[in-house]
Amino acid sequence: MAEIHPIGTILTPFDEKFGIPRQASLLSKVYCQVRISSQFNDINAFRGLVDYSHIWLIFGFHQVKQTDFRPLIRPPRLGGNQKLGVFASRSPFRPNQIGMSVVQLHSVQHTEEGVLLNISGADVVNHTPLYDIKPYVPYADSIPDALAGIAPDAPERLQVTIECETQARQIGMTSQQLEQVTLILQSDPRPAYQNQPDRTYKVRLFGCDWHFLIVNNICYVRDVKRD
Repeated sequence: MAEIHPIGTILTPFDEKFGIPRQASLLSKVYCQVRISSQFNDINAFRGLVDYSHIWLIFGFHQVKQTDFRPLIRPPRLGGNQKLGVFASRSPFRPNQIGMSVVQLHSVQHTEEGVLLNISGADVVNHTPLYDIKPYVPYADSIPDALAGIAPDAPERLQVTIECETQARQIGMTSQQLEQVTLILQSDPRPAYQNQPDRTYKVRLFGCDWHFLIVNNICYVRDVKRD
């Protein structure tokens, strides 16, 4: 069997798994980058890529520690209590720990450090290894009448109120970053089986810990701290 090796690294605001929306399409305005490794830094390999608005990223779930094969998983969409076959899910706990997502491509840069892809919508942890890139082709990759199993519709989005905006700006958060924190929290990072209005949750984004609670579908961001 041929070995596969990373061709680059995906850089995102997500420092940990908690907080990443479950599908990339929910993150269309969350900006990320792909930094290509030195041995693949030939700009010719990316000739024509900018003619596509979206690309497929094939990556590795590098933080998954599970090594044994488990045929059943508990999808958050089903509340974490019902089991589903691993191959009928998008769980990161897979035999080969490989994932794929469609993201929007904004530009391809040839910098002093090498090739850099500016993208948005990557639903992965910061510094995720990238194994391949392929263009997204609408007529072939989009099937409007396809069945979607347990996920026929996008989840409802929350209303987000950042009560600590002044504090966030004092520690260096930009308006764009605050907007992206809002977009991320709108997708409700909590497991589906957790709905405790008096519980404060913490999500780590942009190197900061954001503390929030959710009451009646409104997310209140109460505090932010930088290490």
